[in-house]
Amino acid sequence: MTDPRYMQPPGFPMPVPHQQLPQGYYPGQPPRPPGVDQIYQQPMAQLGAVAPATGRLRDSPEFRGWTIVPAFYTVSIDLGGASGNSQPGSVTLRPEQFILERVTWATTGDTAGFFNAGENPGGMSMQGRSVEVRWGDEFTNFMGKDPALISSVFGDSNGFMDIPSGIRFQGKQTLSVSLTRLVWPSTAAPAVCRFDFQFQGVGMFPPGAGSVSGSAG
Repeated sequence: MTDPRYMQPPGFPMPVPHQQLPQGYYPGQPPRPPGVDQIYQQPMAQLGAVAPATGRLRDSPEFRGWTIVPAFYTVSIDLGGASGNSQPGSVTLRPEQFILERVTWATTGDTAGFFNAGENPGGMSMQGRSVEVRWGDEFTNFMGKDPALISSVFGDSNGFMDIPSGIRFQGKQTLSVSLTRLVWPSTAAPAVCRFDFQFQGVGMFPPGAGSVSGSAG
């Protein structure tokens, strides 16, 4: 008895079970030109896609053969304790290309001595929830027009923000951070607090360039 799954109206080609079809074919499809099947079976990276399988920019085919070294850049800002105090800080990238993959931050303002007893609850940054941040370079303000509390962007003090694929900087650019205090989060006297933002990733050196950081200019 004919399997009813494969019964077709008169004049229609009889389909073949899917597992028996060559890759990319459908029932009744005319033959394709010689060699086209090999094209269809190429990895997507060979058809113009730039994202590698890992999803990380550092693993892109364009960086094959490059020397990759860890890279760290720190912006330190001393911010006053009065509402409305604002202070920028910046760091200039070395000449080699830089792929940013994580931003960490910490502040002295969340340590003992800046609060009265019992005021600093565990697990959160009172300074990070009292100070807003902007950050970017000469070309891009990553916060757009709207600054946000530090903790909402980078997590609480000693926290971090991961960038899974990475952000690529061409080198010699300036990473800038700007802080504005909204309130002083304690009944203790307002004081100057140090805020450190560290931009972590990898430096990229093309073949033939020295792997000493700063030598790819």
